[in-house]
Amino acid sequence: MQPFLCPQCLRESAYDPWQGSARCPYCGYTPPAGGRVRRLTRKRWDAHQPFLDELLSHWDGTHVPEPAFVLRTPQLAGLFFEDYQRALGEDPHRSAGQQGYVRGYRPREGEVLSFVGAYILLRRGERAAARRQLEALTERAPRFVEPWVWLTATTDDPAQRREFLDTAVALEPAHPLARDALAIALGRVAPSAGQASAPATVTAQCAQCGGALHYEPGATEVMCPHCGHQLSLPQVNLLDADGALVSDLQLRRRTQGHVWSEAQRIVRCPSCGAELTMTGHLARVCAFCASPNILVEDSRRTFERPDRFLPFQVNQQQASEAVERALRSGLRGVAAWLTGQEQQVAGLVGIYLPFWAFDGFVSMRTWAEPSPGQPAPAEERTLDGGMMMFDNLLFPGLALPDRALLRRVLPFELSALSPYEPRLLADWPAALYNVDVEVAAEEAHDALLRLASREAGPATAPTPDPYAANPTPVRVGRSFQVSGVTYQLILLPVWIALLQSEEKRGLAVVNGQTGEVAVGAMRNDR
Repeated sequence: MQPFLCPQCLRESAYDPWQGSARCPYCGYTPPAGGRVRRLTRKRWDAHQPFLDELLSHWDGTHVPEPAFVLRTPQLAGLFFEDYQRALGEDPHRSAGQQGYVRGYRPREGEVLSFVGAYILLRRGERAAARRQLEALTERAPRFVEPWVWLTATTDDPAQRREFLDTAVALEPAHPLARDALAIALGRVAPSAGQASAPATVTAQCAQCGGALHYEPGATEVMCPHCGHQLSLPQVNLLDADGALVSDLQLRRRTQGHVWSEAQRIVRCPSCGAELTMTGHLARVCAFCASPNILVEDSRRTFERPDRFLPFQVNQQQASEAVERALRSGLRGVAAWLTGQEQQVAGLVGIYLPFWAFDGFVSMRTWAEPSPGQPAPAEERTLDGGMMMFDNLLFPGLALPDRALLRRVLPFELSALSPYEPRLLADWPAALYNVDVEVAAEEAHDALLRLASREAGPATAPTPDPYAANPTPVRVGRSFQVSGVTYQLILLPVWIALLQSEEKRGLAVVNGQTGEVAVGAMRNDR
């Protein structure tokens, strides 16, 4: 049995690869036929949580002193710090590569022992002595981030805590403990669970007369056909919008609890009172009063509200013509002519599909490493470094249609995005995502590392001194570190065409903004 990560509830389970099936025992999710099961590659974003809980216990006065806590030898103190590093996502014995976290400043042995000694004092409840030792360490090694983080455990002043954490995050933006502690200190994330709210919807009606609104592709505003009231579509550049930090989301879910589940969502139509099943839907029309209803949130708060949406620019006729042209062109058209089996458009529907959009920074550090048999330098010598930013990385929020097919109609011009306004969805269907943001964030994290490595090119080293008696080549170490990743949930316009050819069926996808077409493979109808 091999491990896999359920893309619906994010719990670890197992499946039998020889049977070709996988059913999650927790939520019942079964992958689509022919689909691949996501292997268990989820990164441990929460291994440092016990240290965060300990830090918060000092903040709120609930810490219970442990007078008997002691590490009797420097070797034990060193092993403790290595375990601490692993909890942060570091590999204590590896400086290069693409780890979960790579610190920019590697402390010396004496600095490590001094920090562990101060930590022991904190565990024992000796705050004043710990503060003196940590303050002395910040003066001796100001780039060592741990003393700044744990100084927050020695004060009851929230402003001073924020000052210490600001310094820590400025030194190491990707330090998980410093980053999460600052999010709590600034109030971006509450350290305790909140109360769930009841399911809610809004009806896409005119704010002035209550009439149903209808949006036509390409329009810049919506006019009520009953009273003439206009509702404009303001545009916003995604780069200028504030995304939510992925690290804050992960922290919030750890502290407040979250299980992503495509649970059945039943809401009451605000217009006529009928109950609507919203499973798999963000918006749908009430069958009893024809009012378009848009889901706002559900009782378990498992639904993330979209941030932006991109209005349709391609209408149904234009989409149909684009698909017909794609079927008649290139090798596909030649094959249809030779076999006499033409593909026909059996159905065409326009729908808003959810996409996760990510922005992020990747820092690169390159340094000279000692040659074999040579002593390590007293100070780390940085040869090169820099920060790269990547924006608008799009990942489909649905497992179906095929995500590879959806990627083929990219890109969208995201500068034309509008702020999410439920009334503007009107009678357009919109799908709920079933790929959770944390799953997409892992893909974005790996994509950021690949992009940074490609942009950085091969590592370079300075030419050895040609006048030295025995010049030795310089070995180079390099690491990439992802930090400051933000995300937004956006709805993008897509036309989906059902294709029919004798006993085979397939799908074609049309970009609802540009008209780009991607045609999928045909499969037997049986």
